[in-house]
Amino acid sequence: MFKSTVVLLIMSLLFFGIFSSPAFAQFPQDPNHTEKDLFNTIFNRLNDSISKGLVPHSVNNTSDSFFSPVLIEIDCSEVKEIEKVEIKVTTRLINWNKTEADRLGDRTAMAYFWNEPVVKIENKIKKLNFTNYLMIDSVNATKQEKDTLGQIINEALLYHEMLHGQLLIDAMKNGANWKAKICKCEFDLGPSDMEHTRIYDLESDYRRRLGTDRGYEIVEKKIITEADINGNFEEEIADIAELKGKTIITPTIYVPPGGNVEAANLEFPSGETGPIKIKGKLRDENKEGKVEAYIDPDNIGIFADITVKPYIEVMPTANPLLTVGVLGIAIVLFLRKEMR
Repeated sequence: MFKSTVVLLIMSLLFFGIFSSPAFAQFPQDPNHTEKDLFNTIFNRLNDSISKGLVPHSVNNTSDSFFSPVLIEIDCSEVKEIEKVEIKVTTRLINWNKTEADRLGDRTAMAYFWNEPVVKIENKIKKLNFTNYLMIDSVNATKQEKDTLGQIINEALLYHEMLHGQLLIDAMKNGANWKAKICKCEFDLGPSDMEHTRIYDLESDYRRRLGTDRGYEIVEKKIITEADINGNFEEEIADIAELKGKTIITPTIYVPPGGNVEAANLEFPSGETGPIKIKGKLRDENKEGKVEAYIDPDNIGIFADITVKPYIEVMPTANPLLTVGVLGIAIVLFLRKEMR
């Protein structure tokens, strides 16, 4: 199953204080024919969905950046050193790079990179020219293209990655605080949502809209459970009766980047009724985990979004009557001692 990535900003230490994989940023390989064809197939479906108004948050600028630079101009007249910042953002499809994918996280299937810009200053105008990258693992993506749910997942994943570009572009265009920072040569990567505080929900919403549009019945569940002291967890996510007697079932588990979950698996009952359970373990027993389960029987799909809370030991609370009693005994003993 696919795993979507965090965004990386590859920049000069001297310029923005962030540095990562400069060789990869400077010398990416062109995509092969399979990657091009697959990207175009998923990209065209996404653009069709955009034209239908299905996306919960526009990614038009990121989409446009594959064909021509997106231009953003920022007034910096209140700053002495420069009067204006001009930003150009272009996105380029590149060949799948396994080294970068492994560095981003296991089972990464798509990635969007903010790269080091070409910087020029002319007549108090600072010009930043970004050429960003998107790469796709064609082996895994091709497998998903074989059925409706897989196509929905592919398209939602591409939407997810393009949001990493769009949300930062949104801040460049409309964020007053972001503009004030860039005028002072402070680059704020935060709006790209590396922690996925917005993107996960937008991606989930988009999947649901796609399912409805394509006549695919999707049952979404948000579940919160708690791990035990060893980090293990087990939770019922659905009853097999919800699948309406379908016999061909394709289960898939997706651990998002930073999901902090390992050894996750689904357990199905043997009969026509009974609970479908997810089991797994937190990698770091002290941190929250996140995992998603997809169950696809033909045209009915269950999407379960599971949050796993770390084990919290509940300390026994003192009995207030006992506490008062002990305190009273102590006071009495103290008074007796004083009276001697």
